Amino acid sequence: MNERSLKLCEFDFVLEKLGELTETPMGKELALNLRPSSIKEEVISASKETEEAKRLISYEPPPSLLGLIDISSILSKARLGVILEPLELMHICNFVSRLPAVKRYIRISPFFKGLSDKLPNLSSLEDDIRRVIDDDGNIRSNASSKLIAIRKGIARLEESIRSYLENHIAKDWKDMVQENYITIRNSRYVIPVKSSYKKTIKGIVHDVSQSGNTLFIEPYDVIDMNNNLQELRKEEEYEIQRILRELSTKVASCSDELLTARDIISHIDFVFAKARLSLSWGCISPVWIDKPLVRFKSARHPILGNRAVPIDVEIGDKFDVLVISGPNTGGKTVTLKTIGLFIMMAQSGLHLPVNFAEMGIFKDVFVEIGDEQNIIQDLSSFSAHLTHIIPFIKYANENTIVLIDEPVTGTSPREGSALAISILEALRNKGAKVVVASHYDELKVWASNTERVMNGAMEFDPDTFLPTYRLCIGRPGVSNAFIIARKLGLDKSIIEKARSFLSGNELILNELLSQIDKLEKELRIELEKARNERSSYEELKDKYEKLLEEISLQQKSIIRKAKEEARDLIVRAKIRLDELYERAKSASNKKEILLIKDELKELEPAWEELEVQGNRIEKPEVGMTVFVSSLGQNGDIVDINGDKVTVLVGKARIEIPKDEIYSPKADHKEFATDNIVRIKKSKAQNISNRLSLRQLTVEEALEKLERYIDDAVLAGISPVYIIHGKGEGILRKAVANFLKDHPMVESFRLGEYYEGGWGVTVAYLKGL
Repeated sequence: MNERSLKLCEFDFVLEKLGELTETPMGKELALNLRPSSIKEEVISASKETEEAKRLISYEPPPSLLGLIDISSILSKARLGVILEPLELMHICNFVSRLPAVKRYIRISPFFKGLSDKLPNLSSLEDDIRRVIDDDGNIRSNASSKLIAIRKGIARLEESIRSYLENHIAKDWKDMVQENYITIRNSRYVIPVKSSYKKTIKGIVHDVSQSGNTLFIEPYDVIDMNNNLQELRKEEEYEIQRILRELSTKVASCSDELLTARDIISHIDFVFAKARLSLSWGCISPVWIDKPLVRFKSARHPILGNRAVPIDVEIGDKFDVLVISGPNTGGKTVTLKTIGLFIMMAQSGLHLPVNFAEMGIFKDVFVEIGDEQNIIQDLSSFSAHLTHIIPFIKYANENTIVLIDEPVTGTSPREGSALAISILEALRNKGAKVVVASHYDELKVWASNTERVMNGAMEFDPDTFLPTYRLCIGRPGVSNAFIIARKLGLDKSIIEKARSFLSGNELILNELLSQIDKLEKELRIELEKARNERSSYEELKDKYEKLLEEISLQQKSIIRKAKEEARDLIVRAKIRLDELYERAKSASNKKEILLIKDELKELEPAWEELEVQGNRIEKPEVGMTVFVSSLGQNGDIVDINGDKVTVLVGKARIEIPKDEIYSPKADHKEFATDNIVRIKKSKAQNISNRLSLRQLTVEEALEKLERYIDDAVLAGISPVYIIHGKGEGILRKAVANFLKDHPMVESFRLGEYYEGGWGVTVAYLKGL
């Protein structure tokens, strides 16, 4: 895309914001030089990497890259054999030290794993540099054994010189020195001597104070020691240079790997800056399609920030040319710039500040915005404007989009509108997508009568005389020049005079468009009311659905609790029977046996109370209260299945034959333990420890399984073998999910080979 179009759509503003979010100079350079691509694979890949970086950032902040410099110039010096300075080596060390954290962070994403694998392991180079140079850039004394010896010699010699001078100052030169201290001049130890004693202390004068009152003298007695110190310092310098040369050579040998790492770090910094920009602007990734079109919902121009009025705009699907009209300062130019900028951003791999974006790849975006007059080339605004538009026609095709603000201005309106229509026709015939902003009424009429051309209006509030900046596609806009002029204070008589110059058709058109504006505003208000009412209805609906769900859950909880209480009662009765049975086996006298019999009678049902009262129920119905003859209790019918009914007696669900139910008794007793014991005995005689669910649907199987588990608990049978077959495993999974949540199931497993293998599930019931 040409640089002028990028500039007119203010793409540089986006790049500046992107650059501010980078952490390295290399990443910032990539950001500022970012340009849109027209290669589909590149565009989609760049968009995906932004999305992936955004996902990673949202999960965990990336490792910081702040403080890193561009090491490429340092590497160039090292490759030329130049000895690197300690600070330069520390920059290399600091760069290398960040690589492991970056590598660990990006490798968790399959999208960035390729980059992670390319990041070299240069920890040995970091260790070598840190062993020699400290964090302040100083050479460590233990960098080599020779350097250790040299620095020890320097320290001893400096101590000797200081000791000698301090002793003489304290004893012999106390009155001759200006101040009681030792200093250094020309890298040699000297003492500050009063100028009046310069002949008393024999030595070499290295410096004189500004006042001339103090001479800095190196006494003859320390000249040899200072000379030796200089030699040692020279040796130290040579050794340091040797060490730095050795490190520089290692850096040069790793330069290819370091340059690779530098490029990857630059790219990673740039990519995460794109992700940060997406998060800060509330952006999303566009949906890419093969057709060159644009569809944006709630698009917000980033320069306007919170002041941006979201617009909905599209082109390329139902129509190829969009003619936008409306009042001055109504947002036409902003709309054009938003379309152009968003295409450029998206094709640069950036996300867009929209609620929805769908678009194809454009080969080029041609933009002509603004009234430009080129004095140097002696071009009028008309000529300059047309000079830019002519190449658009030459290079336009079905993969380009053209954005023009006020086409063919600076000339006669009648000629200008005719020329503008002709240019738009030429662009349309070449298959280009075109968005044009114009005040020409002729363009509005042309758009209304031409295939695949659409009008669009920038909305204007006739009540407040202010633009709303909303784009309404499907109708032309009104310039409202007279309304705006009146608002600005122009005399009413002048406005009326101007109105008289308009033709009857123009007045009718403007009046119709104004009425459409007003009607559309009223419809929008009504639509908003309808939406609010629908929203309230949806809220009420959700509320009642949640309430019904809660009631259903509570009902299930109550039923399950009742079942658990009934099962607990059964278990206690079973334990009691087992205890009496064990006592009876070991009873040694008649008296003890009689006591056991008495206790057994307490558990037996009161048969005399089970007289049937009332008439047999011939046509049972769910919800009907009935008397169960086998239990001697009233209950409520909760289910009917063929010749059997399920009755809720107290808190227990019991399946019984239809011929055992009668009209209810008026004064039945509470469901008691003796009845439970009798039910248990009955169930134990009729129930098997194997249940076949084969050839049943999942719903039928689970309903049958629920009744069977209830009966098995009542009968005291455990384990039970549930036969569901192998098949595709659907029924097996459904049985497993049911057993997992059942309160009376202790555990379950698949059958062993000899038990039926995967075609059988073995369940162990609680308390049995």
